This record gives sequence, structure tokens and C-alpha cells, in this order.
Amino acid sequence: MPRAPARKRSSARCSGTGRPQDAPILGAVIYQRILRRFGECVRRHDYVVTTHAEEEMAADDFSILDVECGVLTGSVLERQPDDKSGESKYRIRGNTTAGAEIELVAKLGPTGRMVIITVYAP
Repeated sequence: MPRAPARKRSSARCSGTGRPQDAPILGAVIYQRILRRFGECVRRHDYVVTTHAEEEMAADDFSILDVECGVLTGSVLERQPDDKSGESKYRIRGNTTAGAEIELVAKLGPTGRMVIITVYAP
């Protein structure tokens, strides 16, 4: 018996051009690979949210769907070195489910899981 195709859970709630209007195009090209990896993590629900990010989400009234949508519609603004681990973390700007702008800082952990470090309204 054939299996039904898997449904996209959170990406169906997101709309937009995939790039905020004021994000530099060059940055979108340079960081396309990492953004694609983050998008795959969101689609698989393969991410963790730090306590700090949860607190910031609550303070700015963002839901996890807003954060997921921000990744899926966003672009990488910059790469930053993580002082504690030496890994790279990325600042991403995208849109919430309502179309408002959202920024987040995330990195890929050692297991390939996305770690959402903080979330805020730009």
C-alpha cells in the first residue's frame, strides 16, 4: 500500500518572498547553504530553543511558529564567532506568521541540530 507524502507542518503557515526587503542580496548568496540547513532542521523539527530564547520570545510575544517562519522566510545578516565554543552562529532576519519582522541568532550544534540562541524584534 503506498504511503501518503509527508506534510510540511510549519512551512505552510509562512508566506513571503523568502527575504526581507532590506536584507543585502550578497549576504543571502553567501549564506545560502547554512540557511538551507537551518530550513531543513525546522522542517524536521530538529532544533532546540535555549531558555534565554524562550524568555525573549515570551517578552516579544513570539510563538515557536513565528520563529520557524522567521527561519524559513529569512536571510542571514551576518556570521558571528561564538565566544564560548568557537563555533559560528548566525543572525537571521525573517518574517513571522503575521508578516512582522523577527530576528534570531542560531547555530548548528555538534550533532547537526539547530540551536536557537536568542529571538527578538528588530
